[in-house]
Amino acid sequence: MADRQTGQDHMEGKEKLAFSAVILNGGQGVRFGGIDKQLLEIDGVPIGFALAKTLVQSCEEVLIVGKKNAIYKPLEVQQIEDAVPGLGPAGGLLAGMMKARADWIYLCAVDMPFFSYSLSKYMYGRALSKEADIIVCQYKGELQPFFAFYRKSLAGALASFVTSGVKPSLRRFISSRSYDLVSLKELQDIGEQEAIFCNINNSGSLDAARQIALEHGLFIDTRL
Repeated sequence: MADRQTGQDHMEGKEKLAFSAVILNGGQGVRFGGIDKQLLEIDGVPIGFALAKTLVQSCEEVLIVGKKNAIYKPLEVQQIEDAVPGLGPAGGLLAGMMKARADWIYLCAVDMPFFSYSLSKYMYGRALSKEADIIVCQYKGELQPFFAFYRKSLAGALASFVTSGVKPSLRRFISSRSYDLVSLKELQDIGEQEAIFCNINNSGSLDAARQIALEHGLFIDTRL
């Protein structure tokens, strides 16, 4: 990827976008033997800190839902608890919606560290110009609930959904609403989708993420 638009790209000179980013941090790390995934490192930097720092440089507000940790203290982020514990990503999104100031929420996951400013800017522009409630990517044939935009006004509908007694799948919630789809072709034009949707959920995928960072020249700038 020649322009290195994916991941912790250099943020100087880039405008902060007027959305709230919500990072979900509530996973149990079972496949890592209970290791706290936010503390896993790429290039010696915890992935939770790297993602939060890049988002602080990119948007108006960053909220971290789930396990609180001192690594975020140097950053301008708010750490909050799940609104209703045990409801997975849908419950975490609801907690973020209830606290967020902006009209649009960009949902991120602590184990997907390669945030793309270019993708977020493109999708936020779509959010402002479309009537849809959700702006979502399709990758490998599936809707991607992370790195997706949700209207804050969906909070009431999402609250009803997560308390309905049915397992609260975010993909099912997205499918029940008005959504605008970012196609694979659009993703290919924006940047390296393999990096954007890299999900660290076991030791093998952590090794793959480290390799992606190396191959694409991605770096994590820890300066504040």
